[in-house]
Amino acid sequence: MSFRANDRNKMKSSSSQSITSHDDLVAELPAYQVEGDAVLLHGYLHVQIVRAKELRDFDCMIGCRKASTALRCCDNVSDPYVTVHAGDHRLIKTSVMTNRLNPHWKESFVVPISHHVEALEFRVKDSDFNGAMNLLGKTYLPIRDILKLNKEGKPRRTGIHKVVHLDGKPRHGSFEYFVEYVPAEMMKDDVAVPGTYFKPKQGNSVKLYINADDCGSERGNPEVSYGANNDLVWKPNRLWKDIFESICQAKELIYIAGWAVDYEQSFLRGEEREQALNSGKYSPYIGDLLKAKAEEGVRVNVLVWDDQTSNGFHGEGMMATKDEELREFFKGTKVNLHLASMLGGESNPYFEQIRNAMCFTHHQKMVVCDEKSELLGYVGTLLLFVS
Repeated sequence: MSFRANDRNKMKSSSSQSITSHDDLVAELPAYQVEGDAVLLHGYLHVQIVRAKELRDFDCMIGCRKASTALRCCDNVSDPYVTVHAGDHRLIKTSVMTNRLNPHWKESFVVPISHHVEALEFRVKDSDFNGAMNLLGKTYLPIRDILKLNKEGKPRRTGIHKVVHLDGKPRHGSFEYFVEYVPAEMMKDDVAVPGTYFKPKQGNSVKLYINADDCGSERGNPEVSYGANNDLVWKPNRLWKDIFESICQAKELIYIAGWAVDYEQSFLRGEEREQALNSGKYSPYIGDLLKAKAEEGVRVNVLVWDDQTSNGFHGEGMMATKDEELREFFKGTKVNLHLASMLGGESNPYFEQIRNAMCFTHHQKMVVCDEKSELLGYVGTLLLFVS
């Protein structure tokens, strides 16, 4: 992170009461944790954005707020939100508080961090309708204030609560926040992921897949040998065959979410595909298989990205996802299909939401179904099988 000279001076002067100087901290750390003036933070940050008071108003003309009611040009004031940065990396973005000069967020975040930084930077911004952003003020938390070492020279868990003036100027308003740093060394014995909604569940079965399966084709997978004497042959897990078999066995539900779903694609290849087609039980083709399961009474829900450029046209759209063709294929069937565009959160200005809908997608890839009274999920780009 590179600060302008005046920003660095403000940062230092605002924390002049810190017990440990930056130079003293750097001297105690291993060389790999220091990169110029930046220090490595490796672990988790628990950040709570509490509130701000008496922020500046960027949504009205100068003097409008002081004018009489009859002369005021508008009733709007700033719409503040907060972002937190580690160098060039944005870690956190809060919700937008509409028409508030004294916003009260009280929003908590747990984020992993592994960055060389001089300070955490808090930016309070005003969100405008047209997508523009005005900086209402900022403040820095020097790393030396949260990176504390124990007697053995190891980082320890540290928390700090602050109320500061933005930009060091009372007229820019005050800002209140809390930051706790948990070093990675203190997380090794805990398998739980911080900041998640659900507690970890023991006894899960996890299978790793690669996104390839040629075992059913004439060509097959290349033989890969391994072991001390190179006498073992690697047999990859078969992702698409496993998904096909799981969907065939589903009795209650099949949930699918993805960027695109090609209903004409087959889960099986070569002889396996021909055998499935000749058996007459279930088609290996995605669209026909989902229709058949829905007819059996299985709840089949499919969530796919809505390419806005294909709406109202019969073409494939800019990204050729064939989402409208998929809609037409499942029309009038018992398959529940929903096309969803990427709109972003409430903190996105109106025109940014329009831009997101046109240019961005959701890339979650997931197949969830029941099998033998248990839920199974195929998740991710590097797909995982979880039961």
